[in-house]
Parts: sequence; structure tokens; C-alpha cells
Amino acid sequence: METLSYTQDGCTVFEYRMPVPLDWEDPNSTPITLFAREIVRPGQEKAPRLLYLQGGPGGAADRPDTIGGWIGAALNHYRMVLMDQRGTGASTPLDPAHLAAAGDVSAQTHYLKCLLERSIIRDAEALRQELQGDAKWYTFGQSYGGFLTMCYLSFHPEGLLGSMITGGLEATDGTLDDLYRSTYTKTIIRNGAYNDMYPQDASMLRRVCAHLEDEEELLPTGEGLSARRFRTLGLGLGSSTRFRNLHYLLESPFVSRNGQSKLSQKFLGALGHELSFASQPLYACLHEPAYMSPGQASNWSANRVRAEFEGMEEDADPRDLDRAFHLSGEHIYPWLFDEDPALRPYKDAAFGLAQDRDIPAHWDLDTLGDNQVPVAAAVYAPDMYVPLEESLRTASRIRRLVPWVSEKYHHNGIRVAGALIFESLNGIMRGA
Repeated sequence: METLSYTQDGCTVFEYRMPVPLDWEDPNSTPITLFAREIVRPGQEKAPRLLYLQGGPGGAADRPDTIGGWIGAALNHYRMVLMDQRGTGASTPLDPAHLAAAGDVSAQTHYLKCLLERSIIRDAEALRQELQGDAKWYTFGQSYGGFLTMCYLSFHPEGLLGSMITGGLEATDGTLDDLYRSTYTKTIIRNGAYNDMYPQDASMLRRVCAHLEDEEELLPTGEGLSARRFRTLGLGLGSSTRFRNLHYLLESPFVSRNGQSKLSQKFLGALGHELSFASQPLYACLHEPAYMSPGQASNWSANRVRAEFEGMEEDADPRDLDRAFHLSGEHIYPWLFDEDPALRPYKDAAFGLAQDRDIPAHWDLDTLGDNQVPVAAAVYAPDMYVPLEESLRTASRIRRLVPWVSEKYHHNGIRVAGALIFESLNGIMRGA
């Protein structure tokens, strides 16, 4: 393993790079690089390690400008390990060149499958053993990191002293269609909350979509912008801080050119940044498969279910003021792989994975029901992405898990009250 170190904000920072197999079931498969960063506060050199499992799928580990917030709180108790999950950050990233080098569509689909939960946890175990041998460590998982925690507890609990989860207790019953019905319901509620806060924006959203149905508008990357893609801006509605960002975006989207209303270049530039998956293609490719169990295929569940909800339909009419008209939420649609240039290289593999019924299980209810690792989990009542009801059902099925339910925070709780939430969960876990 390659190691280098430096100092940041008075803390010692170590950077690690080690090879791991792309396919853990085939140790002779092409090796990829796993990257991790460890932060150690003075006086905490002998503290236990805490591995952060970040949200996603497809999100790199935090790269703090300054060491504060929940990371600062964690450093009072632990050595902090920030691992770039495979396919992200300074670990071997998902890239069109790497995917094309894998071979035909079947091989590319397999490549994507090797970036799912079971492989990430095998990476974490390899890193733990490289850093500290048989000694166990703690984990802290946000959102998708909670899914990873359930995977860790299911298949490698021998590596864990305790775990914390925020906004990431995955549903363990029902179908993916059922889950998306729940998240569409939550998304409609958040649309309503946004419209209540900024009532003037509802008509502007309709006006922009009607305009996009009638006129061609090009994003800075050259592709035409559709109304249905514009509506995916609702992905951010589950964050307590994104309402105002969306409102600022909608303040003045139009300009007049030769007597005609057109979308401004400033507005289109901002949309290009907001709507592109260029920095996170793995999220689009793995979002639905990350929920799958053996024998099931996602088959673009969110796309199939949306028509059941008035105002969520792909062809909802922005001009019909007698019917609801909503932004979509944390939902990935197959047509995004045509409309977003950044996703086009991944289309065939993503479509193959959407039909794959042989995705490895990433949790085991029998093992979770007999879990011996203390777990504390923050469950946010207003959560648009990971619904409260499903989270509490899952919590009841994991032995030694203590839920901490909050009516105050949304899915981004650790971004707005990270130190408080971390200290609360740490106290519950250490006492469980």
C-alpha cells in the first residue's frame, strides 16, 4: 500500500492507495485502485478508527476545506477514515474509457455490477486489515452509506465494533415499485411545501416547461433541453437548503430577443450544471440496481410507476391549470441516457444492469435479526428519499439497533447540524 502524509488544520492526514481486484469473486481479475484518506487529531493517535461510508451511489468521500462540523466532532473520539468508494474520487473512477476496455455489453454490465455494495464492503475489509490487522473499527454511514452499513452488518460483522447511520435504513420488504410509490408521494409533498413557500414559482415552472415544449433551447454542452429533463430539478427538494437555490434560479429565467421570450444564457448555464451527471455517472447507473436482490430486476421502476401519480406523469401538461404539475425527485429515467451527453457512453451497460436478475444480495435479514453489533440510526421524519415508515420497519428488524427519530431534520441533517447529530448517535451507539 502506498502512503503519504501531511498536516491540515493541525491534524495529521494520511493518504493511502492500494490495489484491489475489480471482481472479488475472481482475485485474478483486473486490479483497480482503492484510495482512502485518514485524519488524526493531535492526542488521538491511539483512538479507534471510524470509517465514513458516504452517500451515493457514486459519491466520493468528503474533502473538507477546513476540519469542522461532524468530522470535527468525530475527531474528538476517533481517527477518521474517508474512503473513496470504488468508481469514485481518487479510487479508480467510472470512466467511459475504463468501461469500454471491459469488453462487450455483457462485460460492461458486469463491470458496473462489480461497483455495488458487496464489493465496496470487501474493499473496506481489505483496507481495515491492511491498516490494523484483525482489530475492529467503527463505521458512520450517510444515506447510501446506511445501505452499505446494512451490507457490512450482514456479511462482515466481524470487522465492526459499532455503527452509526443517518438517513439510510433501506426498505427490506415490498418491491422497488412499492418504494418508488412511497418516494413519489413524499416528493409531491415537498413540491407542495416549495409552492407554499414560493407561490409565484409554480407558474414560472409551468411557463418554462411550456416554453421548452414549443421552442428549442440548447444547454452549454450543445444538447437540446426537454421539459421532462428540466423537471428533474426536483432531485434537490429533499434537502432543507435547496429550496432557496431553486427559487434564486427561477427569479428571472427569460430574456427578450427580437421580441421573443428566450431562456437566458445565465439560466441555461446554471441548468447545465444542475442537470448533468458528468461528475457522478455512477449515481445514474446504479441508483435502482443498488436496491435490488437476487431474482429481481429494476427494469426502470421509477419510470414505470410515475404515471400513477397526477402531476408526475412524463407528459403532464404545464398549461392545464386544473391538474397538478410537479418536479420529479430522486428518480432515474432511461431517457436520461439519451438526453444527457455525459451518460450516453454508459447507456448499454446501464440498460443491461436494469434487466439483470443476478445482482448479489446486499443484506441478510436472518443475520441482521441476530446482529450483535451496536447500531444507532438517525431517521428523519420529513425524509423525501428514505421514507420514515420503511426506515422504522427496517429498524425493528435489526437487533441492537436503536433509532433516533427527528421531526426537525431532512435528509441533509449532517450538513446542517452534523456535530449535534454525530454526538447524539455516538452516545447512543456507545451505550447500546
